[in-house]
Amino acid sequence: MTAGGATAPRALILAIGTEILEGQITNRNAAWLSEHLVSIGFDMIRHEAVADDRVEIGRALARAEQDSELLIVTGGLGPTSDDFTRECISEWAASPLAFSDPSWARVNERLSSRGIEVAESNRQQCYFPECAEVFPNPNGTADAFFLRARNLATYVLPGPPFEIEGLWKKSVENHILDQFPNLAITHCLKWKCLGKSEAALGEIVEKALEGIPYRRGYRATLPYIEVKLWIPEDELPTPLSTRARGALDRVLSPYAMVKNDSDLALHFLRQLSALDPSRSILIIDAGNNGALSSRVHGVLKTSTFESLRSRLEILTRFVETDQPEQFPETSPNEWIFALLPNGKAVVISHLGKSVHEINSPYTSAELRDRLNGYRTEKALAFFSGVLDKQG
Repeated sequence: MTAGGATAPRALILAIGTEILEGQITNRNAAWLSEHLVSIGFDMIRHEAVADDRVEIGRALARAEQDSELLIVTGGLGPTSDDFTRECISEWAASPLAFSDPSWARVNERLSSRGIEVAESNRQQCYFPECAEVFPNPNGTADAFFLRARNLATYVLPGPPFEIEGLWKKSVENHILDQFPNLAITHCLKWKCLGKSEAALGEIVEKALEGIPYRRGYRATLPYIEVKLWIPEDELPTPLSTRARGALDRVLSPYAMVKNDSDLALHFLRQLSALDPSRSILIIDAGNNGALSSRVHGVLKTSTFESLRSRLEILTRFVETDQPEQFPETSPNEWIFALLPNGKAVVISHLGKSVHEINSPYTSAELRDRLNGYRTEKALAFFSGVLDKQG
């Protein structure tokens, strides 16, 4: 329901691809798109996945027109013989395909500029239903398109997640908002918590929000338990909203590491990028099964940190030792960030040495993954705190 009591428009996501049904890939697009559609006011009614089969695609389109006001189709826009989504959409919408010279020009420019041969089969990516509006793809060769057929607003997107996210940010989201001007936009606030179980956090949150009608939710994503609160946009400045947010800030403060979409590793690497470039940087992950290294590498590989990679070394040790680590009191030409098997986090620089002992609630060997994740996030927070003071 919207804030005014009206029913929210229904949305459905249809993924096309045999590789999804056969388990070769996970349909991450459905989760990503659903989160964004819910945030702008849609009621998600279903995710569907069908094989690269014309009959099954046609049946799925027929079901969609009966159940929803918005349909997002992903996949099947490539240059090969099993990519025929556009043909199925064309037949369903009773709108013949027409060749787009601007799309063909973009395909040629993108591939040629990267030294890739332009195949004749790439031309099939440039056919769209005559009634469609085409959206240039900033991250690939398959342009997306929109059409309204059988009273259903339909967006057809390529399959790769990176391309979908680029199209969403560049054009698709704003276009949807134009097509559905009366959406009740909802903000999802998040608290990412460590050290408490989902059940225990749920009890804490429900007690704090007793009598407050806002929807809440919980999601376990190792090592965090994410607490979510949805607030309609027009209620953000109200006393009730302020009361709800303040209550969760208060009761979750011992456990919440970050809020909303903040990321400790991303923040830490941004801090490292701002350090004096004449000093090298060493990260030591010892006795944590590589969890810290993996966490940092996952963010470091993005192009944002290309210059940082040239002066950053990451050392991973998978074998624990009873011998204490020997570190100097200062390091004139290098920043050292270490997470040790005993749970201690250490920062050493020309400014001196800082040590923090991470006391984890996870003591069972069966919870080793949780322990590693807990230590990693706590160490990242400690490293950032030291840089805030010293850097």
